[in-house]
Amino acid sequence: DYPIGSEVVLPVVAVGQDERAMAVKVQAPGPISKKVKFPHITIAVNREGGGKPKHSNQIPEENFEPLGGIVLKGIVEEVPL
Repeated sequence: DYPIGSEVVLPVVAVGQDERAMAVKVQAPGPISKKVKFPHITIAVNREGGGKPKHSNQIPEENFEPLGGIVLKGIVEEVPL
């Protein structure tokens, strides 16, 4: 629901990982997809361990550590599938 071409600012609030994926939780400026448990950005996946980007959505809450001071910015673009 973010207009194409608009700038989005995402403060990072936590970092977490498990054996399949690593991600940072972000504070989204508006609603996000219902397919996503929490607003996040996938940082890495362990392909050799069977990891896929979707596994970042399944990192247990207890695996996250608070992290502040990082703000990510980007421009909304439409990417053809």
